[in-house]
Amino acid sequence: MLSDLYAYLTSKAAITAIVGARLYPHHLPQSVTVFPVLTFQQISNSHSHHLDSATGVAVARVQVDSWGISLASVESLGEAVRASLQGFTGNMEGSVIHFIQLESEQDLHELGLGGSDDWIFRRSQDYLIKYAESVPIP
Repeated sequence: MLSDLYAYLTSKAAITAIVGARLYPHHLPQSVTVFPVLTFQQISNSHSHHLDSATGVAVARVQVDSWGISLASVESLGEAVRASLQGFTGNMEGSVIHFIQLESEQDLHELGLGGSDDWIFRRSQDYLIKYAESVPIP
């Protein structure tokens, strides 16, 4: 599902107009010096069950972080991500998505790279993604 999310996000013109190809799974690479940047990672995943078997439905919590050198840039990028994900249902590059819900959002800031006094701003968004998954056969 995460590779399909990556493909979906990179297909959205509103997002790529801001970050280009600077979209990274898992973490912000230390080598990044051009902003804004988008990162995403799976925080947790729960698999639904009936009394005797799996249901074929899972819910992933995915954190999407917009990084930039100004608060305005992360607000714009965060809004582009929200507009692309919030309320989505359907086929996402091969994954069947039942719904996507923005669960929480916060603005953060961190000291710049390499000990710089400049701040790096971050908007962190947690999405719940309910999707279809294969059922294991015991």
